[in-house]
Amino acid sequence: MLKGSIRLFISYLLFTVVILTVTDCSSDKSVEPPPPTNVQIMVKSALDSSAVSGANVVLYNANSGESILRVTSGSDGSAAFNDVGSGSFYVKIAAQSFKELPQGSVSPVPFSVSSGQTYSQSYYLDTLQGIYGQIDGNVDPAQSGFLVVSSSGSGGSELHSYSG
Repeated sequence: MLKGSIRLFISYLLFTVVILTVTDCSSDKSVEPPPPTNVQIMVKSALDSSAVSGANVVLYNANSGESILRVTSGSDGSAAFNDVGSGSFYVKIAAQSFKELPQGSVSPVPFSVSSGQTYSQSYYLDTLQGIYGQIDGNVDPAQSGFLVVSSSGSGGSELHSYSG
């Protein structure tokens, strides 16, 4: 009878070890989240390579054309887009006293970012020549990528920008 109880106990113990081992292996707890994917943009003046602060930098999905995020460049000209995920993107940049990038009907150049990668690129803005003005205000409802046009009745001049 004692031998039967010992055999039963050993069988139960082996069964428990097998179940715990299989259960522990089936739920892999060592999976880490993917590393962040970032886009780092430097905005500089084409005239002297100085940093352009306060530039409106908008990141777009190159496949859909939809704006993803908008940031303003810092005093060092940097604009960071963090945790954007992998994909194909392009940027549009506008700053006071500078020509927008890309200019006019020029298509933006897309770039691809892989998961966990940090993409870095410097863009150089040409300065505006002559007299220029400033557009300031809010677009309601808050939307990115809308063309905002302001015209002067007296001089016939026209200013435009994109909402951010």
